[in-house]
Amino acid sequence: MKKLIFIALVSLVLVGCTPASSGSTASSTSSTTTSSTGTKTFTLKDIAKSNSRSDCKLAVNGKVYDVTSFINSHPGGTEILQGCGKDATALFTGSDPDGRDHSATAEAQLARFYVGDLVE
Repeated sequence: MKKLIFIALVSLVLVGCTPASSGSTASSTSSTTTSSTGTKTFTLKDIAKSNSRSDCKLAVNGKVYDVTSFINSHPGGTEILQGCGKDATALFTGSDPDGRDHSATAEAQLARFYVGDLVE
């Protein structure tokens, strides 16, 4: 079922779902910083606070994505919520038994929801 959620996530991205504004940060990410290159950085602790339908950030391959605006359109329904607030790389790449490997196209489309980089 989790695999279907991430497939749905990719499908919605491919049909042009509009991402959440990357210019705003929720109060739950108030500890985020901006690197010398101007990129926002998040820790796992930062994104752990964004673990709900109304505020969902997840990390995939070291990048942080705000997929809140995508949740209601996700073809896999609420399965996407399993990745909210955590590093969802294993779910997205299929290395987690409940995950699903996504195509390069899907990964490129995910970029539309990019809000920053994951740091330790």
